[in-house]
Amino acid sequence: MQAERGVYREYGYIKILLNENPSAIYPILFRGDKESSIPTEFDRIGYFNFSKCLYTIKNKEKIIIERENKPFFTKLIGEIINKATIQYKNKDIYFDDKDDKYNKLLFNTKADGSLPKQCMIKIDAYDEIFNQRVYFIVGRKGSGKSTLLEIFERFDPDRFNKKYKTLAPINAEYINMEAIYELIHCNKADRVEIPIVKLTSLFWEVFITLQSIYIVSIEEENFKIKIDDPRQKIFHDVSKLLRKKLSVLILDQESTQESISSLAIEIINDYINNKIFKLIGDESKVISSFQTNLNVNNIIEDFLGNDLYKKYVTAISQCTKKVLISLDGFDTKSEDFRRIAQYMDNSNPEKESRMEFEALFFRSLMEVTTNFKSSHFRNSMDTLCKFMDFCIVLPQDRLDQIKGIDRDSAKKKYSSLYWDAYDLLKMLVLRLEMFYEIEPDKQSNYKQRFENILKLKLPKIPLEIEMIVDGNKQKFDLFNYMLRLSFWRPREILLHFARLLSLSDKSEFDNYINVETIKQSLTAKAKEIIQEEFIKEYQHVFRNLSKVLHSFDTWDLISHTGLFCEKLSAIKFDASFAYDCTLIKNKLLVLYQLGVIGLYYESDVAREKGLGHHICFFVNEGLDPIQNIIDKENYNSTRAKIIFNPILGKFLSLHINVANGELIGDYDMNYIEQNHLRKAVIRRF
Repeated sequence: MQAERGVYREYGYIKILLNENPSAIYPILFRGDKESSIPTEFDRIGYFNFSKCLYTIKNKEKIIIERENKPFFTKLIGEIINKATIQYKNKDIYFDDKDDKYNKLLFNTKADGSLPKQCMIKIDAYDEIFNQRVYFIVGRKGSGKSTLLEIFERFDPDRFNKKYKTLAPINAEYINMEAIYELIHCNKADRVEIPIVKLTSLFWEVFITLQSIYIVSIEEENFKIKIDDPRQKIFHDVSKLLRKKLSVLILDQESTQESISSLAIEIINDYINNKIFKLIGDESKVISSFQTNLNVNNIIEDFLGNDLYKKYVTAISQCTKKVLISLDGFDTKSEDFRRIAQYMDNSNPEKESRMEFEALFFRSLMEVTTNFKSSHFRNSMDTLCKFMDFCIVLPQDRLDQIKGIDRDSAKKKYSSLYWDAYDLLKMLVLRLEMFYEIEPDKQSNYKQRFENILKLKLPKIPLEIEMIVDGNKQKFDLFNYMLRLSFWRPREILLHFARLLSLSDKSEFDNYINVETIKQSLTAKAKEIIQEEFIKEYQHVFRNLSKVLHSFDTWDLISHTGLFCEKLSAIKFDASFAYDCTLIKNKLLVLYQLGVIGLYYESDVAREKGLGHHICFFVNEGLDPIQNIIDKENYNSTRAKIIFNPILGKFLSLHINVANGELIGDYDMNYIEQNHLRKAVIRRF
């Protein structure tokens, strides 16, 4: 090849890509033969041979595929799509410019595929889900539950792709609780009533099975099942049937997922009407029929047809990869459903019925998932169950509700998803090191690495914040200062640091940024966080949260527990949590779990109780401190005091009444590291 020709330059560019990532190159042979057309460098990665099935007409404006060559062509296209999909999952994130880099690393807090793998943190839940030691993840709003699924797929794509088929998370918002409730109660006055427990569990069994069928069908639709695979036709027939039942042309789209819940309800209802109640008039036979025949195996077999169902089960038994059933979005799910019941008169019989169903809805999900993993079904469903793994994300109050009515719930396999100070510091450092292209110093701890970044790249920003406590000047570590003005969630730390970057850019003529300017700026950002990232986020589940908070305007930062509870008893909670929020103990629990309040002990009392720190918030010391007080209901005699989250200080104009000049939230690195090691044993639920 001549050096001045474009082909030569392209060849050089392709060779560079080949050396960096061989799987990113897909040689395609359109004409000629391998020896004369494909360089020897590509021998190790193979090539796609189209020369036998393509020809062009009209000056290459149109490509004609002969009928007999279509299977061969389809197979090649499928292989290309499959390799391209794997390559996409393995690709790293590139930045268009500095602004794009800033947006992806320091501004964007959503799970949208824009975070580089080097900045991902493999939290404990990652391995627990991957090895199926747990099936359920529990966390509060903003704890990164949705991001977990993105990290799960992209942190180690090769590991994921070897074990699982396409990841297709279902948003719980797609599940219509009203429709399920109607299914359970429709026409019950006119015929033998099927128990609510039976039908609720049946919905989850059918829905989960349809979800697994949907994922397999996406694999087939995206050519991930090779055309010469003997199972391909079976999976193709299943995906064709599913498209017909869902009335869509393409399965792999978000709008299709919304229809799976409705389809589950539809086929259950059809089966009940056509196969169970066909014996209407003989009540004993109807009861016997639904006890014997009304099960997920029969419903799915009826849906697919006996012949296709048997072939499908056999084909699934030969799969080396599993499907991961992932559900998220229950944070706000069922709030509208519950609100309707809350506003009903107590004499209305439907109120109790709706509340019973709402509690059963989540308990059945946990029970059915556990049954699927324990081969509970002794029929063809066993094969389909063994084919499934689970990652179901639940909000904290739903789990608490389930535990209140199900003594065996403690046996369920769930794990917590919470960020401690170490996680947040690590998250920030990894992003900053990539943003500024700093080689990580693995010999230093994350606090040292954080300070090194500031010294090298942001020398105008001080490492410490000076504060006056009890008339004395004290130094406050910068990271801890940002931490105390947050609810310990990643987005808030990023928002604070983005504010610092903005200050640094604006003070181009100064050698340093005035500490008072930093304090005022971050305090203003904290007020925005409270309003936009906290109150607004809970507006549908805790509708008068702002009013409840402002009931404590000008209160002391630290107050006697009995006095606080006396005030709390007169405050109404307009909330749709799973707890009875007319009770003081549940009001305390809600405010503690949300991070509004914590407990303050004297240091010697904290050591006596085996606590890691004498100031206990849900985010650092977990649930035990508040639970011990709630269980005993010793609000007046407890040695613990109530302390507000420092982020609320200016927002509520709290009076700072800390004794001995203590800096609230000034955690040393030793506690941060030790608390991180303790995280697995800190009780969260």
